[in-house]
Amino acid sequence: MIVCIATYTALKVKDELAKTVIMLLTIMTFVLCGFDHCIANIGLYVMQVLVDPSVLNWKLISESISLSILGNVVGGAGLLALPLYYILVPEKQNEAAK
Repeated sequence: MIVCIATYTALKVKDELAKTVIMLLTIMTFVLCGFDHCIANIGLYVMQVLVDPSVLNWKLISESISLSILGNVVGGAGLLALPLYYILVPEKQNEAAK
């Protein structure tokens, strides 16, 4: 959800410097909170395979990635994208009618 907010804000703000600062702050918030992200997790596991693959538990890795993907879908699509869509659709329909 935080990543989607960063993206949405960057789309709405016109000034390039403001876009960059807002995106950096929201992404840093995501990182500092320690949230899981499926792409970040996959990168971490690949790095671990290159260092010492014997310490990996593949069952836990698959559960972690699956839960991260599910969380991304629920947080991004369900909690942010759908409400924004329903908020902005009447605005677009009114503009098209004019």
